[in-house]
Amino acid sequence: MKLRINLFLFCLLAASPGWSQEEDMKTRILELLAHPEHAQGEMAGHMTTNSVILQSRLTLTLMPFNNDYLGCPGWACFEYCEKTQLDQRKRTQWLEALPEKDYIVKIRVSGLEPNTGYYYRLLYGPDSLSYRTGTWNEFMTLAGEGVSKELNLVVMTCMNYARMHYNPGHALGIDRHLGYPSAEQVLQLRPDIFVGTGDNVYYDSPYMPLGEAKDLASMRRHYHVNFSQPGLVELFRNVGTYWEKDDHDYRYNDADTTGLRP
Repeated sequence: MKLRINLFLFCLLAASPGWSQEEDMKTRILELLAHPEHAQGEMAGHMTTNSVILQSRLTLTLMPFNNDYLGCPGWACFEYCEKTQLDQRKRTQWLEALPEKDYIVKIRVSGLEPNTGYYYRLLYGPDSLSYRTGTWNEFMTLAGEGVSKELNLVVMTCMNYARMHYNPGHALGIDRHLGYPSAEQVLQLRPDIFVGTGDNVYYDSPYMPLGEAKDLASMRRHYHVNFSQPGLVELFRNVGTYWEKDDHDYRYNDADTTGLRP
């Protein structure tokens, strides 16, 4: 992995103006490799009355390369607290971002209070001593049985990244960078919970520059590009989520478990 990263950075720097000396190039490569990023932001999911799953993915840079976000080795943990108790922050254990897990760091946090708003943020770096601190994100735990309260739910489906970005006449202007305009509209509603009800990616999309997803690596690339859009990153920074799959993010349109097609 390190060899491929170095080759990628060598080509990137060689194609850019301004460097002509080998030592200069080495210095700039080492600066880029010195610290991972988290281009896909963070996500809180599957909240219960006393637990939540927190997740992020370490990336080499904040920008895509060849229509993908390269993963990066490193370490990360999550810091969290009740919204009213910032001075009583707790941390999870440190987690290693490994290639076999697509450099994803994920952990279930238990022992939370029901019906309570929480802040959390990512601490990430090449090791547990040299780390940066991400921005605060938030979620709310469920109230539980016997509690009646109003909840503001938002349901979203059919997040067809490829059709929006690559089908003629779709995403224009700033939307090509920010992603789905509906993400900003949803955020303005200040939902308590976001529910993705399927077709969260389209493995079978003919418009996708990466091509149809036919193996684990290509399936993951679809998630990389879709969930790195700044609009979605900002949305999921502010609300807890639940997810389910439909046909396009399982196999293909109207798919079931039969047939030989991937």
